[in-house]
Amino acid sequence: MYARILIVGNNRFGEADYLYRLRCAFERNGHAVAHFKTWASKPITADLISTAIKSFRPTLVLWDVETASLDNGILVLLRKSSVTVCALLRSQNGVARVSRGDSFDFMLVPQGVCPDRAHVSLTVPTAFDRAYGLAECSSLDKNRCGLLVLQPFDERKSRLVCAMGGELIDGGVLSFDASWARWYRNPELSNGAYLSRRAKYAVYFDEQDLSLSDVLLRIAEGCVILVEASPRTKDCLAEIEGEIMWFRDSFEACALVRRLEGDSLHYDMMRNMQWERCLILPSFEESFEVIFQEMDSQLSCSGSKKRVLSQRERAKRFVLFGWFGARNFGEVDFHC
Repeated sequence: MYARILIVGNNRFGEADYLYRLRCAFERNGHAVAHFKTWASKPITADLISTAIKSFRPTLVLWDVETASLDNGILVLLRKSSVTVCALLRSQNGVARVSRGDSFDFMLVPQGVCPDRAHVSLTVPTAFDRAYGLAECSSLDKNRCGLLVLQPFDERKSRLVCAMGGELIDGGVLSFDASWARWYRNPELSNGAYLSRRAKYAVYFDEQDLSLSDVLLRIAEGCVILVEASPRTKDCLAEIEGEIMWFRDSFEACALVRRLEGDSLHYDMMRNMQWERCLILPSFEESFEVIFQEMDSQLSCSGSKKRVLSQRERAKRFVLFGWFGARNFGEVDFHC
């Protein structure tokens, strides 16, 4: 069985963004998917949502609470439309964005996030996005170099990063986080997939925001993972602990980078070891099929007639060629 999924939210990092990868995974599994993108200059209204529901007829609305704001009036409208509504949380920060009075069916949370008990929550299983790891992303630079930093800037991390960066043969420090702006080698780039796929290493420090799913994404992008060792980080990454390169201080961090930079065979071995370990994990596609089945099971037990997996046939892919506007000549690719 298949679903019709309306995603409400914005992409932030191009091909690396969670919503983009979710959409690709859903389409590979045969589900029909539409993406309702939101903009700060054009707030979401009940009329816009109502039009999207009538035209697409979704069986599931997946609301990304961290990139889109839906007031409770819109959520009530969705539930009256006999649509299953699921709030998607990317991190612990998303919990504060959801009100106890918000009306939706499920809350989908990553592992390690403590959800609000006022809502029915489902945890996303640990999964590896193999298809994304094998994909060719836009603007991909084949020559890897540099150190990718994912967490916000502070003086302690800065000293460690400076020391590690001094061991690099080529490249410098790259980061998604604006707090590291003075380290940007290419400040005009905003595509997160480009930054992470051109980086040679991804480094993580002992902080609360470390997540296994983020580390798995960096492995899929081909980075060798370096992590500051602590009880918290080892517990978070327990499933892949044996394949992580751990350091306790700047001396050990520099020694790791120096060895990897000086021995390309050792670098390739560590990269392949991390990749092969992740292949044992469930795939991105499999993990969400389990979630959809659990949603339908809980809906059935509660007496609801709504179902997420209610379509008997796979979505069909259409490609239209022609003139679609004054500045748009080419193709439009969509599933329905």
